[in-house]
Amino acid sequence: MATALTTQELLRHPEALSFGPGKRVSSLSMWTDVVWRLDTDDPGLTASGIGLYWTTGLPDGWNPSLPDGGVGAVDAAIVDDFRKLLWIALADPRIRFVKKVTGAASIMTGITSLMRYMVDRGLSSFEQLTPVAADDYLRHLAEKFAGEENAAIQRGEADEDEASSHRKAKASLEGRIKTRIATLGFIWQARRQLAKAGIPVPALDPLGGRSASKVANYVVNVVEDAIPPIPDEVYLRIVNTAERVIAIHAPDVFEAQRLWFEHTGGLGSGHERNQAYEALRSLQFRTHGASKVAWPAALSESGLSNTGASNSPSLALHNLLSTLRDVCLLTVMATSGMRLSEVVSIRGGWTPGNAHPDCIVVERSQSGTLDLFFVRAKLLKKQTTPVDDLWLVGSRLAGTGEVPLAVRAIETLERLMSPWRGLSPDQQARTALSVCMNCPGMPWKPSSICRITRHRFATSVKQFYARFVDLTGLPDVGASLDGPDIRPYRESRCANVRAHQYRKNFAKFMLRLDGRLLPAIKRQYKHLRIATLQTGYMGRNPAMYFGGDDERRLVANRSLATMLGLEEAVGGRLEDVISRHERMLRSRRAISEDEVRVPTEDDEGKRLKARRHFPELDEKEELEIRTAVTRAALAAAADPRKRTAGSLTRFLSVGDGTAMAPDVSEELIETGATLTPGEHGSCGIALAPHRSRCNDMTGSATFLNSTPDQMIRSPSICGGCQLFLADQSHLGYWRRRYLTNERVWRSAKRRGLEDQYWVANRRAEQSRAMLRALGYERYDR
Repeated sequence: MATALTTQELLRHPEALSFGPGKRVSSLSMWTDVVWRLDTDDPGLTASGIGLYWTTGLPDGWNPSLPDGGVGAVDAAIVDDFRKLLWIALADPRIRFVKKVTGAASIMTGITSLMRYMVDRGLSSFEQLTPVAADDYLRHLAEKFAGEENAAIQRGEADEDEASSHRKAKASLEGRIKTRIATLGFIWQARRQLAKAGIPVPALDPLGGRSASKVANYVVNVVEDAIPPIPDEVYLRIVNTAERVIAIHAPDVFEAQRLWFEHTGGLGSGHERNQAYEALRSLQFRTHGASKVAWPAALSESGLSNTGASNSPSLALHNLLSTLRDVCLLTVMATSGMRLSEVVSIRGGWTPGNAHPDCIVVERSQSGTLDLFFVRAKLLKKQTTPVDDLWLVGSRLAGTGEVPLAVRAIETLERLMSPWRGLSPDQQARTALSVCMNCPGMPWKPSSICRITRHRFATSVKQFYARFVDLTGLPDVGASLDGPDIRPYRESRCANVRAHQYRKNFAKFMLRLDGRLLPAIKRQYKHLRIATLQTGYMGRNPAMYFGGDDERRLVANRSLATMLGLEEAVGGRLEDVISRHERMLRSRRAISEDEVRVPTEDDEGKRLKARRHFPELDEKEELEIRTAVTRAALAAAADPRKRTAGSLTRFLSVGDGTAMAPDVSEELIETGATLTPGEHGSCGIALAPHRSRCNDMTGSATFLNSTPDQMIRSPSICGGCQLFLADQSHLGYWRRRYLTNERVWRSAKRRGLEDQYWVANRRAEQSRAMLRALGYERYDR
């Protein structure tokens, strides 16, 4: 009996790329086996070969004993296509993404991830992996990894990757995402070989010419942006505790450090250190009981020694110094929105005679009423090399002696760290504001003193949380609109807090204070576009703008119902957008959301037919069929009572028609069909975000940004926007606007000042046009 060929022999065989019945992939496995065992001569691997599991990407219940594995011919065909992709890559030397058999296992994660996505979305071939489908896959990956990260926070789990190394953690996350994205590039790279094997391939590069690394980095940022801010109650408790430590208890830490240097000079011999230990054991903290912080009465009672403070003053003092350092770094992040990487890049030094450390720059505001405090640091984000920049960290009334909290934290940090910087042989540590002791207790040698890094901060700051931040007495659920769960933070003693969350809390606080601060926060965060801030730090949180005023949102929804029903006059151009949607819907009667996302051959014919009827509709507008209004109309038409979009006004109302049915209101909110309310009218940005006029003016009009720009949103801008809607409830506003501006314009004309008051004339004309659209013809000149 002939010996079966090994994998290497089969790959070199003339018929290697023939895929007939009975094909083998190794001496151990057939082509159709659920698990491939590929032969290898690598002595570090077992004799059973490399195992490739083709069931990982398939639904539960795959049974190799049943026809097509029991999952259906379509899904089995997808598996077969991916098998051919991998085999072609191994057999064809022109394909470079896997060079040898031992590398096959490394790309299986990406293969099975894309395979499961295709099965879940109902995609039947590589040909359907269009750029639109690829973008959907990227969103799927971002949601998956963001969900895992948020679930870990809700479980109260510490970010172990961040604690070990933030850079490694991000690289690890980026690597995992890149592995899953790279398969799209592999398919495009092998498209000619796949086509020769009879496999339909995409007509366009799914990644649009971008590298998997670049796309993966984008997805990583999306995942990080999806991490929620710390609940307000927890955030305030942390920041208030940090402020009390700096303002009240820092002198005790300085006294302990003074005693250490007095006896040892920083390092010291064994005898000198023993003398320091005795002095530290007898030290009593003077600020004990001076605040609500559970500050110890003595170093021996600090609870900062893992082996018992009375037996290890060296470890207790080390952790006490680290705690004050971390409190200062945390305070700067929490009160300025700076990234941790930016805070640790601040340079140290305090020139004698200067009022503040050298990294602080004080400037007078343009109005002359404020002193503005800036800190110099390094900007790393999106920079090939770090560049110097300034961040605003506080302000005060000009001429007063008040020092902002972040500046006090930097001053405290300078006093604490300056004695240690001079001992380090590392030039970076000697110039940095913050350093750390890379040893379990007080350092014995200069090389143990090094520059603080992000992952060291993430590890040591947990001591501050666990020892001093008291979350007892907080409710289980936060009082903010999104109702965050506080229990994981309390039960984990804030071990689940991520440094990046402070940045989100700062933006959240500033926007609640005044939504017009959006451009200022953009400058502070060094973002190139406002859209980055809106999508990454604001998202869809209505508390950022409206404080949870549900009644205003319901009023806006009734405007939507009025427009769909066309039972009374409405103004604005949003009606045109919806009418075009409805016309297209009528040309494609039997359609579902899934069919729009994944067109069938029959549906493609309908699409082309609709294109002939409505040539003005582009590809993006077809995607808008999946928007909230379309789904709401479909839901109404499918109702047993045979409601239609034309009678949606009555369908949405109960009783006398003045209140919206609660279940329908929830459905509109769930599908995103709610309008953003305003005194002058409602905004339908959720229906077609890329058409937003206010966002277009700031370069942030994209499908991902469904929030109007509150900074520049105004009646003049909204009136010319395709997404604007006004109904009878806004009549009073437009009437007042017209009368006010008309009086100003007529007065200007009488005085011959028309060229100086043309804005009033323009506003009056716009208001009169809106009043006419609302059915009022009486306002004519």
